[in-house]
Amino acid sequence: NRKCKFCCVPTTEGKIQALKPKNLNPMGDYITVSDNNFFANPNWRKAIEWLRSKKQPVDFYGFDIRIIDEDMVKAVSSLYHKKQIRFAWDDPREAIDEYLEWVTKYFKAYKIMVYVLIGFSSTPEQDLFRVTRINDLGMDPYVMPYNKKDPYQRSFARWVNNKAVFNSCKWNDYEYKEC
Repeated sequence: NRKCKFCCVPTTEGKIQALKPKNLNPMGDYITVSDNNFFANPNWRKAIEWLRSKKQPVDFYGFDIRIIDEDMVKAVSSLYHKKQIRFAWDDPREAIDEYLEWVTKYFKAYKIMVYVLIGFSSTPEQDLFRVTRINDLGMDPYVMPYNKKDPYQRSFARWVNNKAVFNSCKWNDYEYKEC
């Protein structure tokens, strides 16, 4: 719905539309909601009710924190989650850290993961700022390189996404010493 220049979803999936849930594995341990912008669908309340009726843990692919409101957060928090709640901070010019702070009124920070797109319209300094800010909020950053062949993007993603390394050394130390 935002028509981001880096995103292939509108081309591959088309316009936002409500779909009927599929029981691919009725004996499964949890339900995966493979929608990358769940609340862009005007029928989200009906979908939450359906998920609640199944009485299984839910794994959402992600939410657009820029459109989420208190009703939406309360609806999601009424479900048991299989994995972390996921948001994205793709554009370094958007200051979504205030939204991230706000959402911790409803979810514990360690239960939140934030995707960070790097290499599309960001500088290394902006990448480091976003990752550090997310970490300072007690959330898990997860870096997604725009160009997986770029040495900087690969190295930065490896540093952030390997939590043991990320928590044991600074970026400048990793960059030069590969700790």
